[in-house]
Amino acid sequence: MDTTWRIALSTFTASVFTPIILRSLSRALPPRQNNAREYDSFFYHSIELWSRLAAFIGIIGAVVFFILARIGNTPWIVGLVFGWPVLVAILFIAVFTLPHGLSCWREFWRFYERRYHITLRFLAPLYAALSALGLVSTAALLSR
Repeated sequence: MDTTWRIALSTFTASVFTPIILRSLSRALPPRQNNAREYDSFFYHSIELWSRLAAFIGIIGAVVFFILARIGNTPWIVGLVFGWPVLVAILFIAVFTLPHGLSCWREFWRFYERRYHITLRFLAPLYAALSALGLVSTAALLSR
């Protein structure tokens, strides 16, 4: 199978199965109970929505990087396809929350936890690992 098709197939598979997996995990790993303070503000909703777009741009960026760099068939492609979307989305969230203070960053992630009904105790290490995978894969491919 052509490498470009493999990337497209893996991206499609990730796009389809990620919501299903997150729904299952949200039942197994519910978020912590929090106080009556409501985090559902328009600010957090808009950041979350735009971070999805940033993740999609990360996928497109990974594919474009792969094509422009003329990378052969290598396992590092997986790191690009799964790491870049998470990395780009987290960087986007950081750019728009951290200027308002660390408390805004924390409140966004509490909002995210409530929105998707899954604990950050699971998501934070997963997102960190995927981001690291994206960075390591990029470094490995650039060093070739």
